[in-house]
Amino acid sequence: MDENLGYAHYLFSEVLNGFALRVDELGYEILLISQKTLEMKDLILHLKSKRLGGVLILSGHLESEGMRKIYDSDIPTVTVDPRDDRILKLSSCISSQNYEGMFRLTENIIGKGHKNIVYVTGEDYYVTAERKRGFLGALNSSGIEFKDDMIVKGNYYNLKSAERIIDDLLSRQTPPSCIIFSDDYCAVHAYEVLRARNKIIGEDISVAGFDGIELGMHMQPKVTTVMQNAIKMGRLAADTLVSSICGEKRRVYTEIETEVVATDSVLRF
Repeated sequence: MDENLGYAHYLFSEVLNGFALRVDELGYEILLISQKTLEMKDLILHLKSKRLGGVLILSGHLESEGMRKIYDSDIPTVTVDPRDDRILKLSSCISSQNYEGMFRLTENIIGKGHKNIVYVTGEDYYVTAERKRGFLGALNSSGIEFKDDMIVKGNYYNLKSAERIIDDLLSRQTPPSCIIFSDDYCAVHAYEVLRARNKIIGEDISVAGFDGIELGMHMQPKVTTVMQNAIKMGRLAADTLVSSICGEKRRVYTEIETEVVATDSVLRF
């Protein structure tokens, strides 16, 4: 669950699909928890009255009282892509190899001759910090001097923010040769924005993303991205949660391998 992004999130919908398939195999049923439920005064009593065995939390955080109540309770939890590293001590967690994925993506872009690269990050979440670390690591490994304007703070899945940032980048005296977006949804939208500014993707400017959503694979050219194995994340989340329900007390943090998908959206100099 994630009361802000909802269940229609491109990546998390696939995580939920993998989770649902696996829990069905294991003989469990799924109960969706709404924002209204999270705001209940007697939230934990209500959940226990439903004979709830455990909770899958998508993009978990400690910003709302409802979330904090669940993490502080004795109800087993598994969190996919925690926003806050404090959650690693409160819940078993599953995430992709965000550092490695961004490192290899940036390394691939640099290998094609790019030096003037801008990474548009998401909000200040745990996964954001890991990806930023991967970006900086690849620059350092390749001997490219980091400049402050190579990282621009944006927002995950926020098209208006992406459009504003694109215009700011194009207005620079020397616009970037490649823009890496924090997610494929924004990268796909960038195609439309850039084309409206008479830019040809993969020729005038290069674009990359992160996630590997199906929509990006249908673009022309396909989006260069870091593919996350969302189905595997969901299935592993189910196995981990059921183990906790059955008495496993040890909290685990598991990273799922990622894969760089290099396409013609990034020009080779």
